[in-house]
Amino acid sequence: MLINKLKYIHNMKRLLLSVAVLLSGFAVFAQQNVCGTDEHYKQGAAEHAEIVAKRAEFNRAFAEAMKTYNPNDYKVQKGLGKNSAPKYIIPVVVHVFHQNGIENISDAQIKSEIAQLNKSFRRTNSDTGNTRSIFRDIAADAQIEFRLAQKDPQGKCTNGIVRFYTPLTSKGNDLVKKMSAWDTKRYFNMWVVNSINRGPGVGVAGYAQFPFFAGGFGSATTDGVMIIHNEFGNIGTSLPGQTPNVTTVTHEAGHWLGLFHPFQGDSCDNEGDGIAETPTTFFVASTTEPLRNRCNIPNFNSCSTDNPDLPDQYENFMDYFIGPCASNMFTLQQVARMHFCLENYRRDLWQPSNLAFTGTSDGYSCQALPIASFNMSAPGKIVCVGSTVNFRDNSYNATVNAWSWNFGEGATPATSSIQNPTGISYGIPGWKTVTLTVTGPNGSGTTAVKEYIYVQPPTDFSGIATGAVNADWDYANTFLADGWFFENESTTNWKRTSTAKVNGNNSLVLETRGLQYGFTYSLLSPTFNLAGASNPYFSFSYSFAANYLGAGNTNDSRDAMQIFVSYDCGKTWALRKTIAGSQSAPGTANPLTTSGGPMQPSAYYTPSNPSQWKTDGVAGSALGSGAQLASVKFKLSFTYQGGNNFYLDAMMVGLKSSLSDITAKDVNFNISPNPFNATADIYYELNESSLVEIKLFDIMGKEVATLQKGKQESGKHIVSINRSELGLQSAMYFVKTSIGNSSFSTKVMIN
Repeated sequence: MLINKLKYIHNMKRLLLSVAVLLSGFAVFAQQNVCGTDEHYKQGAAEHAEIVAKRAEFNRAFAEAMKTYNPNDYKVQKGLGKNSAPKYIIPVVVHVFHQNGIENISDAQIKSEIAQLNKSFRRTNSDTGNTRSIFRDIAADAQIEFRLAQKDPQGKCTNGIVRFYTPLTSKGNDLVKKMSAWDTKRYFNMWVVNSINRGPGVGVAGYAQFPFFAGGFGSATTDGVMIIHNEFGNIGTSLPGQTPNVTTVTHEAGHWLGLFHPFQGDSCDNEGDGIAETPTTFFVASTTEPLRNRCNIPNFNSCSTDNPDLPDQYENFMDYFIGPCASNMFTLQQVARMHFCLENYRRDLWQPSNLAFTGTSDGYSCQALPIASFNMSAPGKIVCVGSTVNFRDNSYNATVNAWSWNFGEGATPATSSIQNPTGISYGIPGWKTVTLTVTGPNGSGTTAVKEYIYVQPPTDFSGIATGAVNADWDYANTFLADGWFFENESTTNWKRTSTAKVNGNNSLVLETRGLQYGFTYSLLSPTFNLAGASNPYFSFSYSFAANYLGAGNTNDSRDAMQIFVSYDCGKTWALRKTIAGSQSAPGTANPLTTSGGPMQPSAYYTPSNPSQWKTDGVAGSALGSGAQLASVKFKLSFTYQGGNNFYLDAMMVGLKSSLSDITAKDVNFNISPNPFNATADIYYELNESSLVEIKLFDIMGKEVATLQKGKQESGKHIVSINRSELGLQSAMYFVKTSIGNSSFSTKVMIN
């Protein structure tokens, strides 16, 4: 009865407060992003069940430690004041992932964040006077100080800042972290990005990895905090205004040190944050109110279940309040929890030996040398013979005022002393090593990157008997080495899988869980010479399932697939085909779906039969004409709008299209079994009497055998492949079938 009464009072208070908020005219801020730490935890727990047990153990051990808690142990001694030496020093490295945009924040902005972080943790922040008297006595100096590292993991002098060029700065997540990470047992890693990967709705300002993650299932390389650039520091691109100081990093560092949200569990009656000094509070972030301003309601109280019943502590760094009254304190018990974490989970970081290793001991200083770094304009670092590329200097760690470039064999010009050279061309195919030496007041630094650029001539079909080239992820898995590449993507987004395929052994799958909503994921081809082809084509098979979106399962996700061609080595692209759900007609089926219908977002789509695959592509005049065909690239793009997995297989480029002529489907063509060990049969059905030629080719395009040649009557036919009779090895082969003036190729695998 008492619980029910409390719930009734709580619900009435929430209703009355909602009205009060509407009438209060609280401030609205244009940019309101929230913390992604809870979502990160949920995702990790869904993939690794042991995280739940680790969290429970963390909470149990802290509760046990609190049995001997004495608040005086966490108060700064009288006479020492807030300028006393910190109890814990934490070495920090900041990795800036950038694409030469505003997200490449200055050293000064980074240093302003470290300064603000230390003010927050030492309670010397400018707004401590905003703490209400009811909470002032428990507001605490955490006695923790953060220092930028002055030694890198190799013992070289550093300013504690790493700059890493990547287009993935707009898709920040744990996979991106791994592109640049220092030993997380020795350094507190912070990653700065343009935006953080999340679906539609509330934006993410940053997220942390809880201390009980560290060390298991690869999490050692992702331990730290990721923050968007405009929530880092208080100058430059930072967007102040939601609170007197920008405290996003303070909030996420609190999570990294074991603190939870005071509203943890999203209910007055659920778990809370395990801190008795933070009154129970209720809040669920939404697109209409991602953060809350209650400064006009001094005694705002969202829950009545705490004892004593206190107003919400909107001063706390770990809550979701904004406004001049908000985000200015940690409590004594929160400090005790952070100290517990440092003593039991992050002990190596603050030991004197590690402070010496990272160059963060008192009085240590060194002179950092510049680190040469650069990027180029060509996508995938693949260029065509004769095309031009531009280079850009991204050097860091110290001031640079002179540059010396060497662009490798066959480059014109071969060298340059310009900071950002343009118009470099290559006349000789092959891999190229690019070297940059930078010099400044502190000295010089050189970086030489082997196989940095691949100069690729157009693929010529003159020596390929099948007249077709496939992207081989099926057997030898050489498609990346052959010049196919993923645009602006980590290859971990796309995976080879044997669980679903059109034929052969493997297909590619783009697993959509964790993808950035609204972003496009693309596979690009090498350059092909299709000049003189009678009906050139680009074809592939795909399988996809849309997801239900919205209440009542009434809307399909609006995912899209597009095909592009380029005649200038990928500098510009022309759209040739789009298959997509209608943005203007929600509730209609997405035509990209091949699965038979949409699925629940929690399901994992895997095609289970041939009917769930569709063959598509472009052919003939859609590819271009004349001189354009001497240098053609293809791009297949998938734009994620909330759908399920997207599969690709049987991707081919050829001289004579089967897309607009007779196709394998038209004649019910099938090879069974495929793969096979001893024998396989080729089945097909002719609608009329036709000349039929079936030949077998190896992976190199060499003809192995003629299986059928001559006129056949209408009806069903069977042609056998006998491994022993033909002396075939365990490998992938191509069956090229010509019926009249049409032909198509099919992969067959021998185990």
